[in-house]
Amino acid sequence: MTCRHKDFIRIVFVLLGVVVCLAGCGRKENLTPVSGTVLLDGKPLDGATVTFHPVKGGAVGHAKTDASGRFTVMTGTLHGLKPGEYIVTVQKTGEAAQGDSLAPEKPPAMLTPLQYANVKQSPLKYTAPGGPANFELSSK
Repeated sequence: MTCRHKDFIRIVFVLLGVVVCLAGCGRKENLTPVSGTVLLDGKPLDGATVTFHPVKGGAVGHAKTDASGRFTVMTGTLHGLKPGEYIVTVQKTGEAAQGDSLAPEKPPAMLTPLQYANVKQSPLKYTAPGGPANFELSSK
């Protein structure tokens, strides 16, 4: 086998690898768009983190609410969620308390009820696809 023939075979294998990667690596996930609102005691909740935890495992969806309580879910860098059932957590914290420069920082105060921040206690559920993901939280 000549050196040119070996080089040709290497180039063919490299090109074949590139084609296989382009066919499978760049594929978008089967995601469904999800957006909604979060209200706390009937008022829009601004700056809250909304997290969609898949019941059967997989990628977590996340969003941040705006001043009107609206959000759009992302999974990684893509918009939407994979179809399935989710437990939803919502949490908003205050600013971290600044203490003495020699003392450790105090953790930020939780501004939403703790039950909504805990995946094991949250009563919030969502099934994708399923329309708007609107959640009304109560501080009582």
